[in-house]
Amino acid sequence: MYLGSSGERTLFSVETINGRSISAHSHYDNQEEVMLLPGTRMTVKMQMNPSLDLYSIHLVQVIPDEILLEPPFEGARLFPHIKKQQKHRLDVSKCIMF
Repeated sequence: MYLGSSGERTLFSVETINGRSISAHSHYDNQEEVMLLPGTRMTVKMQMNPSLDLYSIHLVQVIPDEILLEPPFEGARLFPHIKKQQKHRLDVSKCIMF
């Protein structure tokens, strides 16, 4: 089990807008791995402590106010047209995963 069954552990559940699946290139056949662009912005939707030393954090990707990457060609979009709803923002590039 990748999370283990003892000691302090943190499980991140992430809802993405424009993540790309890299499962076909993963060493782990049973995991759905997704790659995100650098500087991806997230909000914390929920935090739980379901058992001793186990923490669960649910993150949702949000469209940032400022776009850090230029689209690859004219007319291209990095994000689909969706309604913006932002409360708390978290820069995933500064997160430490256990």
